[in-house]
Amino acid sequence: MAAVAVAGVASAQVTISGVASVSYEQAVGGVVGFSRTDANLNFAATEDLGGGLTASASMSFDLGTRQSTALATTNSAMSLSGGFGTVAYSNVAAGASRLSGGESLATSINAAMGGDLAVSQVKYTLPTLVDGLTLAIDATDLVRVVGSTAITYTVGYKTGPVSVTYDQRDSDKRQRVLVSFDAGVAMISASSDINADDENEFAITAPMGGATVGMHWFDEGNNSGTAVAASYALSKRTSLTISYANLKNPTDATYNGNTSRIRLGHTF
Repeated sequence: MAAVAVAGVASAQVTISGVASVSYEQAVGGVVGFSRTDANLNFAATEDLGGGLTASASMSFDLGTRQSTALATTNSAMSLSGGFGTVAYSNVAAGASRLSGGESLATSINAAMGGDLAVSQVKYTLPTLVDGLTLAIDATDLVRVVGSTAITYTVGYKTGPVSVTYDQRDSDKRQRVLVSFDAGVAMISASSDINADDENEFAITAPMGGATVGMHWFDEGNNSGTAVAASYALSKRTSLTISYANLKNPTDATYNGNTSRIRLGHTF
């Protein structure tokens, strides 16, 4: 009994989840066909270290298809939190479109808009000083975006259904405002770079019974596009999603044209 008690104290709470799906897709350039997509396995653990400290860790694996048996680590994170705030490291696939992660139908719309961008980040979030207020600073490896590691300062405030976030990146002096509003019947969000008028986004997601519909529009210089998607829940874990996007990029044929996707997915 003593050994069991010791083991209970030392163990962390671990959850295992995942998703498997199959899609029929017509991509930009006329590529058409069936494929197994979005198959991954996720592990997450949280441990109370005592003294007000909590450690959390997570890791995701992309599962290889029948044609490729490669197993790739796509998302990993570790954090330590306490009275001093939270220090976290993450290496994740961030949405190429900034709002798609939470406000749109992420999997289908983000895939339609060009997929994900690997981001490595160390972030410090201050302890809560005022209810609803968040202050943070992060160092992010954005080689494909700004050519080096960028320091970003973030101020966020949430009250009721409204959330407002302002951030400033030191490397290129970009200043961005993101606003979201939960209207009950729909989640509406928008972002704009206030020192770069050609970088704007808008997204809306609305539940309709067993279905969820979404629209995402963005305009970022040479890149622009509109995507729509609808997802129908066949059960609590299985859903059918249809998406369509029109992308415009005169300098990159990979992201210039129409793409559509029908996806049957199951989570566990």
